[in-house]
Amino acid sequence: MSIHLYAACWNEERIIPFFLRHYEPLVDRIIIYDDHSTDRSVELLRASPKVEVRPLQREAESYLDAHLALFETCWRESRGRADWVCFVDLDEFLFHPDWHCYLDAQKEAGVTIIQALGYDMVSETFPPAGATLATSLTRGRRDLHLDKTGLFALDAIEQINHSVGRHRCSPVGRLVLPARYSMQLRHYKTLGLEYLLARTHALATRLTGDDLTRGWSAHYLRDDDSIRAQFQEQLSQARPVPPPSVTKPNKNPKKEPWWRRVTSNL
Repeated sequence: MSIHLYAACWNEERIIPFFLRHYEPLVDRIIIYDDHSTDRSVELLRASPKVEVRPLQREAESYLDAHLALFETCWRESRGRADWVCFVDLDEFLFHPDWHCYLDAQKEAGVTIIQALGYDMVSETFPPAGATLATSLTRGRRDLHLDKTGLFALDAIEQINHSVGRHRCSPVGRLVLPARYSMQLRHYKTLGLEYLLARTHALATRLTGDDLTRGWSAHYLRDDDSIRAQFQEQLSQARPVPPPSVTKPNKNPKKEPWWRRVTSNL
C-alpha cells in the first residue's frame, strides 16, 4: 500500500521537525508547495528523503484562493502511483495508533474516503525538540469545525471540491465511508502562548482585501487580549484525548455522505 501526502508551507520552520517526525513513518511520498518562505522551512523540508519541495505558483492574489485551486488538481499526478492520498496543513497530524493496518483494512472493506475527527490540541509551552506530538502532547478538546476529509482513494474520487480552509468538501466519485470514524486529526496550533501569538499575527499579514471583504480567516485579526483569553479557555477546557480504538472495520461501510449534513467552515 502506498500513500502520498500533499501540503502547503509558509514560514513553518518551528513545526516542520515535528511534522516530519510524525509523517515520515506513515507515508511514502510528501509533496510540499512552498509559498515563498523566508525562514529555514525549505532547508528543513529538503533534508528529508521523502519530501519534494515545489514553489507554489499563485494564480490568485489571495493565498486562500491559491490553496483552493492548487489542491483541486495537484493530487491527480498520484493516480496509478498511490492507493491513498492525504491533505493536511503542517500543524495537522492525522493519527491512528495502527495506521497502516487500519488503512489496509479500510481498503479491503471497500472504503474510499475517510473523514478525520478534529481535536484542538493545546500545550502551556512550546514542546521540546525531539518530541513526538501525537503521542506526547495529548491534551485537547473536540472541535467539529476541525473535522476534515483527511484521506481518499485515488482510484475512486474524481473531484474533491473543497471549501475555504479545506475542512469541508463536496467530493464526486465512488463514495464509500467507514462504518465507524476512527481516524483523528490532531491540530497543533496552540503550542504555548508565545507561539500562538506569533503565528496568528504572521498569518494576519497574509490576508488580502478580498479575503477581508469575504470574511475569510478573520480570526487572525484578533488583538492580543482576545488571543490570551482564548488560550486560557483552551487550557481550562483541555482534557486527555484518548487514541482511537484498534478494532476491525465493519464490513458494512456507510453510504450516507456526511458532507451534505455539515455547513461550510470558513
